[in-house]
Amino acid sequence: MTASSAPLLIRMHANDNVAIVANDGGLPAGTELPGGLVLREHVPQGHKVALVDFKAGDAVRRYDVPIGFALDDLPAGSWMHERRLQMPEARGLEDLPMATRQVELPPLEGYTFEGFRNPDGSVGTRNLLAITTTVQCVAGVLDHAVKRIREELLPKYPNVDDVVGLEHGYIPHALGVCLALVTYVPAFSMWLPNMFR
Repeated sequence: MTASSAPLLIRMHANDNVAIVANDGGLPAGTELPGGLVLREHVPQGHKVALVDFKAGDAVRRYDVPIGFALDDLPAGSWMHERRLQMPEARGLEDLPMATRQVELPPLEGYTFEGFRNPDGSVGTRNLLAITTTVQCVAGVLDHAVKRIREELLPKYPNVDDVVGLEHGYIPHALGVCLALVTYVPAFSMWLPNMFR
């Protein structure tokens, strides 16, 4: 391979045991990846390659989160696609886990936001629940989740004004644009004062 067509992999977290092939058109069987792993089969662009040997039932991790479980034994260098995964059970809307990572940040000074002061002195804003995706192929699921949350959960939480879905378009030949959206839009939107966190 030339330098311009060297294998390009996206590994979101150091604990991930799969990576995404970013080369236009994917990578053919026999391609040596950085670190010496050799692809056992063609892996299309945007698809996962197994970085380790999997035993049936092993968790497949991306973003350091189990996204499924291997249905069969699968050697490193194989194409890890949905037909080789047992998907985890979907969580109910009522028992979704809350984020637990605490990050200490210095207090913001000199910033304001459009809000209002309540008679008791507390400050109010428009509270929105924002949900984003990391891939465009789940945009339909996002729309369905927003609809169900709006119908089933929002009536139980009168302090939350609405739920919005933030999706992005995946442009196969503009992977850099897609990665920028995946990285920066969710990060930026979490700084917006009207996003319910």
